[in-house]
Amino acid sequence: LAVGNDGTKGVVFRTDDNGVNWTKKDDSTFSGYMLKAVDFSGGGTNVYAVGCDQATCQNGVIVRTTDGGTTWDKDSTTISKPLFGMDITGTVLVSAGGNGTILKTAAGTIWTDSLATVAGNLESGAVSSGTTSKLVDVSFPLDGSTGFASGVAGVVTKTSDAGASWTLKAGSDDAVFYSSSFIDENRGWVSGSDGTILKTADGGTNWAADATGIPGDMSVIGIQFLDADTGFAVGCQGAGCETNGIDGRVYKYSSGTGTWSLMNIPAGTKALRSIHMTGSNNGWAVGEGGEALWTSDGGSNWTGKSSGLPPDVTLNSVDAFGADAWAAGQDLTGGSPGTGVIYKYSDAAGIWGRLDPASAPSILTSIDMVDSQAGYAIGGIDKVYKTTNGGNSWTLLSTGLSGGGMVPGLLAGVSFVDRNVGFVAGSGKVVTTADGGQSWTAEAVGTNASAHLNTIAANSNINGERIVTYVAGENATVLKQTKYMNVPVSPFGSLDGVSVDYAGQISLDGWAIDPSIISPIKVHVYVNGQWGGEFTADASRPDVGAAYPGYGDNHGFSATATANAASNTVCVYGIDVNPEGAPGGSNALLGCKTVDLAVDPFGDLNGVSEDTNNPGQLTLDGWAIDPNTTGPIQVHVYVNGQWGGAFTADASRPDVGAAFPGYGDNHGFSEIGRAH
Repeated sequence: LAVGNDGTKGVVFRTDDNGVNWTKKDDSTFSGYMLKAVDFSGGGTNVYAVGCDQATCQNGVIVRTTDGGTTWDKDSTTISKPLFGMDITGTVLVSAGGNGTILKTAAGTIWTDSLATVAGNLESGAVSSGTTSKLVDVSFPLDGSTGFASGVAGVVTKTSDAGASWTLKAGSDDAVFYSSSFIDENRGWVSGSDGTILKTADGGTNWAADATGIPGDMSVIGIQFLDADTGFAVGCQGAGCETNGIDGRVYKYSSGTGTWSLMNIPAGTKALRSIHMTGSNNGWAVGEGGEALWTSDGGSNWTGKSSGLPPDVTLNSVDAFGADAWAAGQDLTGGSPGTGVIYKYSDAAGIWGRLDPASAPSILTSIDMVDSQAGYAIGGIDKVYKTTNGGNSWTLLSTGLSGGGMVPGLLAGVSFVDRNVGFVAGSGKVVTTADGGQSWTAEAVGTNASAHLNTIAANSNINGERIVTYVAGENATVLKQTKYMNVPVSPFGSLDGVSVDYAGQISLDGWAIDPSIISPIKVHVYVNGQWGGEFTADASRPDVGAAYPGYGDNHGFSATATANAASNTVCVYGIDVNPEGAPGGSNALLGCKTVDLAVDPFGDLNGVSEDTNNPGQLTLDGWAIDPNTTGPIQVHVYVNGQWGGAFTADASRPDVGAAFPGYGDNHGFSEIGRAH
C-alpha cells in the first residue's frame, strides 16, 4: 500500500504484483485529510494510516482497514499533533509528528479494539522524544524494541525499549541558524551554532550535514556560496565567543576536497559576523570591535581594512558592489543599548565613513544593497530604512509591521530581489513588499511565530515573477515559501532554425522556458496551421542557461515535422504551465519561419569516360530523383550542345537510397552515348 494526498483528500494505492501495477482507492473517509504514513501486518490485510487535516496540517488523523483496503474506518477523535510517520511493532503502534511528537499505544489489541479506543490511547500515549524538532519518520528495523525517529535539521532520536523512552542521537533543537546562502531555488546552505552547516539540493525537502572541517565549538554566523563548488563561512570559535566577541575565524569550502579549510586572518581577529564576496577573488568580512577584513586572492589571505571604524562598533552585516562596501551594525561607545550605524567604505578614500539614518534604532542587524545606489537596512523594533543614493542618506519607511495582529519584534534578516520586491524576517514574522517598501504584507509562518528568524534568502527567476524564499532561525527552524507576483507568467523562447530535406522532413530547433518553473516544458509545432506534433524542450543548451541563470541548461528542443505543401510556414508555441499559486499565463508563440520544399529534379553526373577500344563511344553514370515522385525519371543527354539521347534512371543505387530515404534505391543510370 502507498498513501498520499491529491490536494483535496487522502489517497491510497494498492499493488498485488510486487509494485508493477497499482490501483487507486477512492474513499470519502479520506476527505479533508492528508495521509502521510502507512504500516500493516497480517500480509497486508490489517492496515493503519496516519496523517493530518488538509486545511492546516495542525491536527492528526488515524484510519484503519482490516480487509486489505476494501473498506476503511476513520475516528473522529482529535489528535492534537499532526502525524507524519508510523510503525507497527507487534501490537504497539508508534507515530511521529510535529514538535518532536512521539505517540504510542500500550501493548494490546490494536486490531480488535475500536478505532476510537486506539486513537484515544494514542493521544494519551505521548512520550518524550528528546527533541522538539518536527519528526517525519519512525522505524523499528531490527526488532520490536529498537527504533529510530528522524526529522528536520538532521535530528535522529532512538529508543531501545519499544518506544517507552527516546534519546536524541543526532541534530540539535538548541541549534540556532544565523545565516543562509542559496545559489538557486533548490540548492542552499544554512549555518549556525555548534559548528552546524546543513545543505539542501532539493529545495529544502531534505537537509544533510555539510560541515566537514568545521570545529564543533564554532559559531558559524555568516555563510556565502558563490556556486556549488566554492563557499565561505565566518564566525568565532570557543565557548562564549559570540558574547565575548573574540576568536574570529574564516573557512573556505572546496568541492574538490569536500571539506572546509581554515584561512589566514590577522592574529587577534575579533568574532566575525558577516561575509560578502563580490566574485571569486575579492570580498569582505566584518564583525565585532570594528573588525573589517579584505581579501583579493579568493579568501586564502585576509588583511585588515578598518580605517574609520571605532573599536566599540559591532558590524552585523556587510554588502558590496565593485570596490565599495556598506556595513550595518551597532555603536556601543556610549554603552548599552547603543545606536544603530551604517558605514560605507570608499575605495578611492580608503576609509570607512559613517552614514547613519535619521532616528536610528539601538541596533541595525542587516543590510542588502540591490545595486550600487539602492538598498535597504533593517533593525531595532520593526525599523526598515531605504537608500537610493548609494547610502549617502536613508529614509525610514512606514511599514505598519506592528499592526494587524503582528507583535512588535526585532528585525534580523533582509533580502531584496530587485529595487521593489523584498522580504524581511524577524521575531516570529516574515513580511514582504512589492513596491519598494511603500506597503508591506505579512506572510504566514504557521507555528513558528514564537521563533526568532535570523536570516532570509530570496531567489528570483529571471523575470522576477516567481520568488523562492528561505528563512532560518531559532529551534533549528527552516521555512520555505514560493511566491508569485501578481502578473501572468507566460513561456518565452526562440525558434532558432528551420530546414527541410528533399523528402519533405522539416527539422527545427530552438528553446523554451516557462518562468513559473525551472523544469522543461512542452512545445507544440504547427505546419501551415496544421498540427505538427508535441515535443519536450529538455535538450542541453548551455548558451540559454548562461543567458538565463537559475533555470539551468535543459531547455532546448530539436524536433521534426512533415511538410504538407511546396511552401511551409512552421510555427512553434511554448505551452504554459501554471503551478499551484501561480497567476495564469498563456501559451506563447516562440516564432514562425517559412521553408520551401524542393520541386525540381536533383542528382549527379558521377562520371564520363571514353571507350579506348571504340573511339567516340562515351560511358556516363550517375543518378537522378524528382522530389515529386518516388519512381524513376528520364534523363536527357547533350554532347557539345547537341542531342545525345534519353533514357530512364532506374538502376539500383543503394548509396542514393540510403542518402535520401523514402525514394528507394532505383534512381541510378549508366548509359552509352556518342561523341560529336
